[in-house]
Amino acid sequence: MKSQLVQGSDCIRENSNSNGSMIILNSTPTLNEIIDHVASNSSLITVLHRSDDSMFLNNQNQNKIVEKEDDFLVEEKIPIISKRQWARIIMIYMAVFSDALAITLITPFLSEILVSRWKVQESHVGYFSGVLIGIYSLARFISGFTLGHLSDKYGRKPFLVLSLLATGCGTVLFPLLPNVYLALFFRFLEGILSNTMALCQATLADMVDKKNRPVVFAYMGSVFALSRCLSSAIGGFSVKIAGNSTNPYLLPCIFGGSFVLLSGLLILVFHPETHPKLAKKSITEEIVEPTLNVEQKEYSFFEGLKLITKNRTVLHLMVMGSLNSFANGGLLLGITLFASLKRPEKGLGFNSFKIGILFTVFGLVGFAFQLLFFKRLSKSLGLKKQYLMGMILLSTSMLLYPVIYTGYLIQGEAIVWVFSIFVVIIMGIGWMQAMSILQGMVANASDPKIQGLTQGSYQSLNSLLRALGPMVSGSIFSLSINWSAPFILFIVLAQFYLACGKISTSLTESVDVLKKKDESQSGKL
Repeated sequence: MKSQLVQGSDCIRENSNSNGSMIILNSTPTLNEIIDHVASNSSLITVLHRSDDSMFLNNQNQNKIVEKEDDFLVEEKIPIISKRQWARIIMIYMAVFSDALAITLITPFLSEILVSRWKVQESHVGYFSGVLIGIYSLARFISGFTLGHLSDKYGRKPFLVLSLLATGCGTVLFPLLPNVYLALFFRFLEGILSNTMALCQATLADMVDKKNRPVVFAYMGSVFALSRCLSSAIGGFSVKIAGNSTNPYLLPCIFGGSFVLLSGLLILVFHPETHPKLAKKSITEEIVEPTLNVEQKEYSFFEGLKLITKNRTVLHLMVMGSLNSFANGGLLLGITLFASLKRPEKGLGFNSFKIGILFTVFGLVGFAFQLLFFKRLSKSLGLKKQYLMGMILLSTSMLLYPVIYTGYLIQGEAIVWVFSIFVVIIMGIGWMQAMSILQGMVANASDPKIQGLTQGSYQSLNSLLRALGPMVSGSIFSLSINWSAPFILFIVLAQFYLACGKISTSLTESVDVLKKKDESQSGKL
């Protein structure tokens, strides 16, 4: 049955017959007048969109449509997540926060610990810094496929707890190791047992419907960014506080590792299993949009991989995520290496405390921007354009970052800090419009039956490129110092971000789940 919205000289009234229902309006009806009239006739309605004189109403009780024959936009109602579900989502955010805390905690003092504790020659610091960061991501690449598949088979919770346990213990032990080679071994072992981000993404995908996923995943990205900035700040500030001790690097690692272990304990005790096939009935009933029919067959590891390879959208997103991760790995290391490089070598000459300030600004700006503007941008621009904007900002910040050194030539350290904050703000905003958007897209594009394997595969490929990123970037930076051209690395990274932006333009429109669709896209109702 269909209702037509027409205009007449009389007041609002509704005429019904066997062919449909007609609402008669005066020449200039207001939105409230129409709502009051329909509601007074026991018709529960939802206003979907109004553009100029166009009106679109949905009669939920009788499943009737009220519309004007002009062009209009359709805005689907987004399901509401319950408070209990939000409490569980926050626990997952805490796991993400603690994992990011542990990963980046060592970044501000990595150069110092290599030289002062492990006696690495300064000319080799860039190389070993890249390898220490990269080997962790390489290990996650190796284990990600398996952990993701096992979480599809046995549940998310046990492997998430294992991942947090490995990360927490590895973080505490890191500054106690006697040499860099043993540090490399333990970082690799930690990465093999840990893939927190992929498991958290699969858990959130189990819990949240497609319409809510972009925002929930974006908030997860902001939590990740906040953790990165705080971890870097904690790393830099704690080393300064404990500067007179025999091992000043122990304090931040104990703090970070303990927080990760606490997060794992909370997941173990309070968070339920969310895999639709394995979760308790009381849990699945609370899930906004169950993603798996428990009667469906289980897929083997290779059957699941075959399904992934047939999904062109997921493959497309995996390529983008991998290239983006490569550049991100190089960016984080590049910030530290260039900032700690001595002034005579055209670096900033910052100590770990000052580097911590840079990372704090970087993370806080990204966190605030994500909370305040992400939802508005995603609805107005769409996820594709928003991601492209992020790539443009990141490439711009990479080209500007080595130019900060010229501040010393202009006036001195004051102008260097002005330039630094300006560039880091651009970098932080761009960063938050990148990976968090891709993560939500992958969750929505994935086959629900293999969500864990898809997330694990996506994170594994990201980890591989994230491992190569610091390794290659560290080597490029070390070579560029010999040529007195430390800016070369940042030109290379800018090209990677531009390439990601170019590839994103060929994504299908279906990835923009929050973008309003016009009548031609959504079909006749």
